[in-house]
Amino acid sequence: MGNASEVDYTILILKAIAEYNRYRSPEAKAKLISFTDKTLVIEFSGSFCNTCNIQSYFEDYIYELKRLTDCFTVEISQTKSLEMNKFEVKYEVLS
Repeated sequence: MGNASEVDYTILILKAIAEYNRYRSPEAKAKLISFTDKTLVIEFSGSFCNTCNIQSYFEDYIYELKRLTDCFTVEISQTKSLEMNKFEVKYEVLS
């Protein structure tokens, strides 16, 4: 995954989550569940906008990450509903 270390990637992922939450919380809030060199799992919770496509909230995280780095990107590989207004989204890490 490029030249940066796993610690550097984790910092970028957490910064992107902070930016995501800054502009979308309390309507939507992201929380890091796990990160490996191949997958990133984030839990999203909140009231979410009823007129919006829920998938857009998960895609918005990708854009926050892209604003911070071009070292790597992610794409959604799996979405799972955990309970009402709580989702776990698995992203595939791309180089």
